[in-house]
Amino acid sequence: MIAEKEDRIRFMEKYYKLTSAQAAQVVAKEDQRRINLYRKFGRQDYDNPNLYHLVLNMSRIDLDKGCDLVCGLI
Repeated sequence: MIAEKEDRIRFMEKYYKLTSAQAAQVVAKEDQRRINLYRKFGRQDYDNPNLYHLVLNMSRIDLDKGCDLVCGLI
């Protein structure tokens, strides 16, 4: 799943009841954690959609639709 940074911050605010500043901090920390993890495993281009079988752009669909799509594929 991917989404624009602003959409990810809004998601954190809505579903985890965080302030805008808290949500931005969580998103930044998770981005850095992900980068560190992929570097550890030698993948520097983890944003390349060709590495994945399925990519859902959550900036374009809502959470329920994303869940429906995944469940339909299963």
